[in-house]
Amino acid sequence: MIISLKIKGFKNLRDIKIDLGPFTCIAGVNAVGKSNLFDAIRFLNATTNNTLTEAAFLIRESQNEKKSASDIRNIFYHNGITYCNKIEFEVDMVIPKMATDHLGQNAKATTTSVKYKLVIGYREEQDIAKSALEIISEDLKPITKQDMTHALKRIGASKDWISSVLEGRRTTAFIETSSDTDKVEIRQDGVGGRKKVLNIHQLPRTVLSTANAIENPTALITKKEMESWQLLQLEPSSLRSPDDLIFTELPKISTDGKHLPATLFRLIADKKIPGDVRTTLANRLNSLIDDVFKIDVEKDDKRDVLTLMVKGSKTPLMPARSLSDGTLRFLALAVIENDPEMQGVICMEEPENGIHPKRIPAILELIKDIATDITLESGDGNPLRQVIINTHSPIVVSEIPDESLLFAETNYDVVQDTTEPNVGFLHLKETWRGNDNTITIGKILDYLRPHNPQLNKIESEMESRNEFSKFHSKRVIDRDDIQLSLFKN
Repeated sequence: MIISLKIKGFKNLRDIKIDLGPFTCIAGVNAVGKSNLFDAIRFLNATTNNTLTEAAFLIRESQNEKKSASDIRNIFYHNGITYCNKIEFEVDMVIPKMATDHLGQNAKATTTSVKYKLVIGYREEQDIAKSALEIISEDLKPITKQDMTHALKRIGASKDWISSVLEGRRTTAFIETSSDTDKVEIRQDGVGGRKKVLNIHQLPRTVLSTANAIENPTALITKKEMESWQLLQLEPSSLRSPDDLIFTELPKISTDGKHLPATLFRLIADKKIPGDVRTTLANRLNSLIDDVFKIDVEKDDKRDVLTLMVKGSKTPLMPARSLSDGTLRFLALAVIENDPEMQGVICMEEPENGIHPKRIPAILELIKDIATDITLESGDGNPLRQVIINTHSPIVVSEIPDESLLFAETNYDVVQDTTEPNVGFLHLKETWRGNDNTITIGKILDYLRPHNPQLNKIESEMESRNEFSKFHSKRVIDRDDIQLSLFKN
């Protein structure tokens, strides 16, 4: 779980710091930089299993293009004249207590609160095909329990939740780059653990990506945490696909929506999950569409396939391919909510797409419930899971709890007598984020005053049916300062 993220020099993120709770919604106009924040998270995720160059190619600008060394420069900040010469990442995070490496070896963290820093540069060669990314420095250090407790209390975490996720103590770094040499040290966990020293500029990939359970359990768990960070892009064709009955590893819904039937099949058989997950999902889906009587997985032993099925009280059992795109996405998110194996950071772009405006509160409630509840003890029923979404929808903005909302906008910083664009992430006053770097009422009203007058009618109808009452947090539109400004003549 990311508590704080600092980025310098990545795409249009010249110099930003963003604090995150269990659920965060980032609002902003198109092309302001919301997606670039997700790309930064995806880049860090990609470095855990790829070389730096491969990680650069995996993010969006090079996905569907012919890859060349010149594309690598596109991830560096450009002020309109030149590229910057390095990218810096700094992440404060809470990691799980346990994890398993690729050899099946179990690891237990020495501490569950850590700071990871990575600085990379661009090594330009005369033959551009040989140009590549290089590591300038890499560090993984513990954060004291006292400091992390303070940070978690600030976002509203209860004593029970903090006690259930924070564990262990450590004073020395796990990975540390010397400030006056080109060497990076990798220290084993435990008192008196041995260390390795490497020439950092010769490394094609991060030190963290090489961690194992035996020598570097805390680094390995940090790596596994970052591996779980994902951009969820649920595709209807993937959601509609049946699954093979025989699978070689634990089935989980993939980032594009594959393995929905197999994941549900596993959850149905999991005795640790209380109640019948099929009933739970049917009840949740009823908040989006009427008359969902049953959700199940049909097993075809002859063809060795699993098919997701849905039944209404007056309709026969039908395969998932008969459902609408929006309904399928909603169902997939409901399965993710009930899957204790789905942990880490989940990013979603414009989750309201394909959902009727009247039903947007239902999907927002579901998305908030996917994130860990920091008022309760963490465990199988409340996994360490964080959700970040972005949007430009006024309906979504009006419905988000005010402490969970950030506004992305372009601002301009004076740097050495020149003006350079940057992305600012502003928040509302009188929330846990404080009263600095806040957004003005006028800018909020730009989001909340819809150009379509029918939207006010829709919101009134939803209020009369009490569809907003399920939110336990105050919505943005409920704030007194917003109400006075929004509805004054």
